[in-house]
Amino acid sequence: MLDGSTTPQRLASARTILENALAAHSEPTKSALGKFMHSLEAMEMAVELKSKLREHGDQAAHYNLSKPQFIEVIEEYCQKGGKRGDGLKVFVHFLFS
Repeated sequence: MLDGSTTPQRLASARTILENALAAHSEPTKSALGKFMHSLEAMEMAVELKSKLREHGDQAAHYNLSKPQFIEVIEEYCQKGGKRGDGLKVFVHFLFS
């Protein structure tokens, strides 16, 4: 569980948890996890207390979308003025690693 009620507190807690978990994973997962941890946008989206991303992700998960489908949705979202596209793509690559 993430400590803290603010994004910076939760971010620090998440980084500690993920750094401790790195050793238990294979190289491909370590690489994806490292990229995820180094993306401030992706990390912030993962730890926000009330995250629209996680809410939408939960909804999307029930439809079993593939990685290319997620990327397509992100690109369409960005074309329509959506923000944080780079972080979203890093997040999706991490989730499918």
